[in-house]
Amino acid sequence: EHLVSRGYRKIAYLIPFTWILEQPDEPRWKAYREVCDEAGIKQRLIMQKTMRETRRAGMEAGIELAARPKPDRPEALLCWNDVTAQGVLFGLRRSGIRVPEDMAIVGFDGLDESQCLDTRLTTVLCPSDELCREALAMLFRRIAEGKSLPPQKAVIATRLILGETT
Repeated sequence: EHLVSRGYRKIAYLIPFTWILEQPDEPRWKAYREVCDEAGIKQRLIMQKTMRETRRAGMEAGIELAARPKPDRPEALLCWNDVTAQGVLFGLRRSGIRVPEDMAIVGFDGLDESQCLDTRLTTVLCPSDELCREALAMLFRRIAEGKSLPPQKAVIATRLILGETT
């Protein structure tokens, strides 16, 4: 939504694993598809070749994106996580692509270190402490019941942290 509100129309989603595509309800993948559909823009999926969630994998993806002819490059990139987004930032810069002027980047996780880069990363904060508390509460309820319970679902509110990459 943030990227669409900033006027970006060629927004790609960079993912590290094929299993994400096999889970239509995976929240990040689902949200990306829904926002693209609502905005009437084409979905652009980019699969990382190395299938890893590392800065190096992100950097390699950034270098590959930079090597594309400009018309084939996305204007903005939503990354699976902050670590990958940090690598993409390094790879794009190493290849002469300016962020956000030539390509915007958004990460996911809200890692503190993403705010310590020379260009602070725009990211979606998913509060891991709250996520862990909720998971433990569910586990303790299951233990207390002493029997198998039906699957449970918890929704943890996310928050956009504006950096300098969009």
